[in-house]
Amino acid sequence: MDEISTAEIIPFPTNRMEQLGRERLARALAKLQVAAAEQETAVAAWRSELDRLCDGVGTLADSFEAYGAHLESARRGVDAVNAQARRLETWADGALSR
Repeated sequence: MDEISTAEIIPFPTNRMEQLGRERLARALAKLQVAAAEQETAVAAWRSELDRLCDGVGTLADSFEAYGAHLESARRGVDAVNAQARRLETWADGALSR
């Protein structure tokens, strides 16, 4: 028991450990802030590209609509020529059968 009563107790250096912990936390926070700023920049660029894609798709949709209108116009023209060809065919058949 004498040894225990004569032992020198060394205090745990809490101030230094707290300081190291604060420094480590500060470094981690700084890295997190840098990562968040980089992510914000990346998200802004991604949104910009999405806007460009949306514009491109809108332009493409307009082109398809115009193309569809041209095809419809061509179909009406073909139908008119086909109707005229049928009338001529009918007239020719009648003329040959006389």
